[in-house]
Amino acid sequence: EDDRGAGATPRAKRLCGSEPLQNHRRTVRVLRAAVGEKYEAAVSNGDVAGLSRLTPLLGMLDMADAGVALYLRYSREALRKEMDEEPEASSSGEGWAEAVEEEAERMTA
Repeated sequence: EDDRGAGATPRAKRLCGSEPLQNHRRTVRVLRAAVGEKYEAAVSNGDVAGLSRLTPLLGMLDMADAGVALYLRYSREALRKEMDEEPEASSSGEGWAEAVEEEAERMTA
């Protein structure tokens, strides 16, 4: 965790002590866990509206990398489902789906 005091000045740290900083860290940790769980549920359920609501929070909570990985998983699953529903997949379409899947795996590794 960040021990700098969430941007607090040295004077502010002296005046308020360590308890508010500990409370802030705990609040951030709980909030990250809650947002992460909700984002993962939205990915699992294909909830585009939920993803749209939660995505802006990821950057604010320093969770952008995790969000990208989850969103790539969602995108990969959506593409896979779409490709499976196509009545006749062309050979170039099949290669494209594999390329997208490989790229998504490479980016999340």
